[in-house]
Amino acid sequence: MVYFPLRALCKVIGINAQTQVDKLRADSAYTGVLREDVPIPTIKGERPATCIRRKEVGRWLLGIDAARCAITARGPLERFQEELLAAADRWLFGDNSDVATDGTERTALPITGTLRLGECPRCGAHLCLEIDGTGNHLRIEGEEADD
Repeated sequence: MVYFPLRALCKVIGINAQTQVDKLRADSAYTGVLREDVPIPTIKGERPATCIRRKEVGRWLLGIDAARCAITARGPLERFQEELLAAADRWLFGDNSDVATDGTERTALPITGTLRLGECPRCGAHLCLEIDGTGNHLRIEGEEADD
């Protein structure tokens, strides 16, 4: 299973990591999705980190109340949440209507591409949401998507 350091994800998004860790620990829907004290290499040596299972990253990000986040985090978080909901809608109900690919152009094709979420401050890896014909995949840029 693939896990991501929660603190690094929160830093990239611009939200408070400890608040998110506390909320995830308290929420029974996230039982078993966190791994505590995972050794993460840093420039100061290995440090223990709380990590979240890859499969639950989207659900966690969707559940964050953007209105309660810092202003700098709101826009990117809200855009990510909208894209995730749009992808879920396409998966659940198909794509039987025109899909806007940008603010002006419309096409009958589903939206595809890569949403780059930012660079991990610890390891420098770029976290991406890949949207393609087979679905949506959270991955590290440069690595193949896995399940």
